[in-house]
Amino acid sequence: MAKIPVVTDPTLVALDAAIVERLVTEWKPRPYYGASAVGYECERRGWLSFRWAAVDVPDALGSRRIEDGHRGEDVVAALLRAVPGVTLRTHGPDGRQLGFSDLGGHYRGHYDGLITGLLQAPVTEHVWECKIVGDKVYASLSKSKIDLGEKAALKAWNPVYYAQAQVYMHYAGLSRHYLVAASAGARDLQSVRTEYDPVEGARLTAKAHRIVFATRPPERISDNPAWYQCGYCPHRTQCHEGGFPLQNCRTCTHSTPTPDGRWLCERRKLIIGEKTQREGCSLYLYHPDLVPGKPVDSGDDWIEYEMPDGSVWRNEATPQPIAQGAQL
Repeated sequence: MAKIPVVTDPTLVALDAAIVERLVTEWKPRPYYGASAVGYECERRGWLSFRWAAVDVPDALGSRRIEDGHRGEDVVAALLRAVPGVTLRTHGPDGRQLGFSDLGGHYRGHYDGLITGLLQAPVTEHVWECKIVGDKVYASLSKSKIDLGEKAALKAWNPVYYAQAQVYMHYAGLSRHYLVAASAGARDLQSVRTEYDPVEGARLTAKAHRIVFATRPPERISDNPAWYQCGYCPHRTQCHEGGFPLQNCRTCTHSTPTPDGRWLCERRKLIIGEKTQREGCSLYLYHPDLVPGKPVDSGDDWIEYEMPDGSVWRNEATPQPIAQGAQL
């Protein structure tokens, strides 16, 4: 059977390009390590994200899926609130989205909501999450529930969502999680309830602490760039292809996250605010573990590296005076 030819629409191609350009231009990394990422198996990925090593934006299709997810979540929330006896809260009295903050604010998460009055558990409060997914992913959740039972289904279906659920229950002090999965446009709905596992909650909390306060990047999940988890990682270039990271305070050798949620410039002995962290300063030096070479010599404001091709490259800062006692 002959294949149906794909007809390219230049207007839609331009539309996709415009979406990506806007995403890159407006990209602003969040200042904290998020609970939605703690479930990724590779700890180096989490560390590089927390250190703003690369621009991490979806492609045009991914962006549209995210927008569809936001709209779908609102639709599902409204449908749940229409059920007699169900109470769904998505924001606190101050108008802010419900969530948690730990490690001085370096580690945070935001729940889609807290829900009570479910007919299958009327008096038990649950953390509520809504995920809008494609048809194949939607069907695979149904299969996981049939094959493994509801309690084990979420972990098998999506380990990242499962970790997120455990973290949210851990910090909310709740024992149940209620995830509603919907197909695109929220046409089809199904749910899965998951129990809190205190061992898993504690393990993930310790993992977040380890990633946030690590002074060096953790080991790769694989040294093989063809490994499936590396193929879609936003930090593949820095991790496997010898690429340099973005220049900002968090990829600088002088910066250190402090237990009270701030960042310290060890060179200037100053607390650096978020705006300065994004911009960097004249004393910037790449974190040695993020340079595709081996450090061979260094001074106060320079580090020399032997590069893969055998050449020597000097990373040198250009110090400028700063007022004593200033806070950047």
